[in-house]
Amino acid sequence: EDDFTMDAHKLIFTSIKDLLARDGAADMTTVEFDLQAKGHLDKIGGVSYIVTLIDCFATATSVRDYIGVVRDIALRRRTSRH
Repeated sequence: EDDFTMDAHKLIFTSIKDLLARDGAADMTTVEFDLQAKGHLDKIGGVSYIVTLIDCFATATSVRDYIGVVRDIALRRRTSRH
């Protein structure tokens, strides 16, 4: 989660990570309920923000590509600070 600059994305990522570790599955509904249970759903912008993200990045086949992009940007951000 440290690779994300937006708190909402950190919370969503942590929720997905926790769900995958616990149940082995994460989807919009389980993420929504997990964030609600943790008191974070309103902090991230509610269900509508999750839907917005899903609309932008819906394909599972591109998840590895997105991971690489997030890591590359985070690495560049960290190295530019030093």
